[in-house]
Amino acid sequence: MKLRELIKIIETKYPLYLKEKWDNIGLMIGDLDKEVTKDSKSRKVVKTVTKVIHKDKSETYEQEETVYDSENKEIKKTINSVTKDPEDKVLDSRVYQLNEDGSSSDYHYVLNDDGSETETNENKSVDGTEEKITETKDKNKVVIVSKKSVKKADGSTSDYSYTLNDDETYTEENTVTDAEEHT
Repeated sequence: MKLRELIKIIETKYPLYLKEKWDNIGLMIGDLDKEVTKDSKSRKVVKTVTKVIHKDKSETYEQEETVYDSENKEIKKTINSVTKDPEDKVLDSRVYQLNEDGSSSDYHYVLNDDGSETETNENKSVDGTEEKITETKDKNKVVIVSKKSVKKADGSTSDYSYTLNDDETYTEENTVTDAEEHT
């Protein structure tokens, strides 16, 4: 289709006589005989919602949204899921986000069999840095283990760990590895 034809279609929906004196309408720069093609930025969005009822009567709800580019390549994704027991208590939940720039974040919560809770946050940045933080809390919401791990694009890593001891003190461990040690 030529640009001239597209402008005629637009003008049938929005006639020129509707313009105001301050409107600057019409083609300012360009070639009316230029061929117009489909926008390379066109996208397709696919949304799904799933509900699963497990044998133990717990239920999992998951909502997923995926965005695809014009070549059907996945460029963005969001997943939200939650699992609840029959009394509506959250046993597991997850929020995952893949961004258009390639970075991502993933949050995961689990209620453990002993009543403690574990939360994990994982983040990946565009520059290749990966960060993972895991924290476990007892039934009283007291942190019993906390770990943080960072891996940079150059290969260097940092690991931190805090553990609650029986005497209610914490033990701290830190490990840093330079990129040269990985080669």
